Amino acid sequence: MSYKKWIIVTLAFTLVLCVCSMGLNYYGDTFDYFGAMAGKVDRITSDKGYTRVIKAKYIERNADQYNAVVIGGSKAGAIDTETLNEVTGLQFYNSYFTSGCFRDYLAYADYYLDTMKLEEMVLHISSIEINAYEPTGSSKMLDLPAVVTGESKAKEAFSFLIVNVDESAKKIGKQLLGKSDDFYEDKIDGTRDLKKYYSLDAEEIVSSSTLMDYDIEMDTLCLEQERDTDAYEDNLLALEQIKEMCDEKGVKFTVIVGASFIGEKARYEGDVFYDYLRDIVEITEVYDFSGFYDVNLNPYNFYNSGHYYYEVADEMIRIVYGDKENTEFGTLLNEDNIDNYITERSAAYDKILEEYNSTGSVELLGREDTSNLCR
Repeated sequence: MSYKKWIIVTLAFTLVLCVCSMGLNYYGDTFDYFGAMAGKVDRITSDKGYTRVIKAKYIERNADQYNAVVIGGSKAGAIDTETLNEVTGLQFYNSYFTSGCFRDYLAYADYYLDTMKLEEMVLHISSIEINAYEPTGSSKMLDLPAVVTGESKAKEAFSFLIVNVDESAKKIGKQLLGKSDDFYEDKIDGTRDLKKYYSLDAEEIVSSSTLMDYDIEMDTLCLEQERDTDAYEDNLLALEQIKEMCDEKGVKFTVIVGASFIGEKARYEGDVFYDYLRDIVEITEVYDFSGFYDVNLNPYNFYNSGHYYYEVADEMIRIVYGDKENTEFGTLLNEDNIDNYITERSAAYDKILEEYNSTGSVELLGREDTSNLCR
């Protein structure tokens, strides 16, 4: 074979190989990207699903079915829209994202305000989001999709055609063998499906998940190590912009700082976070459920140290909308009461430090305690 023919054959083989790889990625569709873009995937169906594009495209096609939206990170996935619909009379869509951050909240607030005829937007803030304005991982699932940013959809589609083919091949193989992953797909309204956690023994979840790193977390919380607050200013700017956009369109804007297990507080609690709350309140009033409430001291309310169950979300929503009173959980913060609230929260933190310094640990509340909302 001549050198020229060898070059032609090599190039042809490479081209065929590339086309085959792209075909595998298209039909395997590991991230459900092509299915979402074509309208064949309308909810998260696997742990590799590209949440950000699936939700955006679903709303693009079904905007007339909803007049309200929840935006937040994975923790907000537990907010059941049925409860929200009941207490507000609106039709909510839950647009939670894994690894949620204010970069996403700003982009999707803008997108939903343009795409939907909204009457209310609920922003769920997780306290740890003060750590980072953007997702810290490198997965394509964390990228903002072109349908939201307005960037080239063709370029984005091509990028999904040339990803590693291993996962696509595995997915196609499982489909041919009639196998499926043990994964519970989200509800059609965007709410996260948590029944896999409810199917497990509560004691096992607490010991093997919620309290897995508890001693380390308490050491960090009580030794008052410096917290990562890199996103402080960027988050506030994004919040201010979201508030302004909602005001301009006459959309009610409700902000909730979600419940937070004491172990998670190791990542943010302290004076800088208290200043952060003060600055948030200067922009908008906020319902804060992240304090040292008994609910947050009871591990049975959380399926890991960073996420709560439906019952906790339901309690928060009913308190926010006046459907239930619970003076022991949650505070509506505004410029009139923020200083007093922080004084009380700081004092509660001091009590935790005293207990840790005298006993080497912090005692938690039990399964039968009234603070366990999942009894």
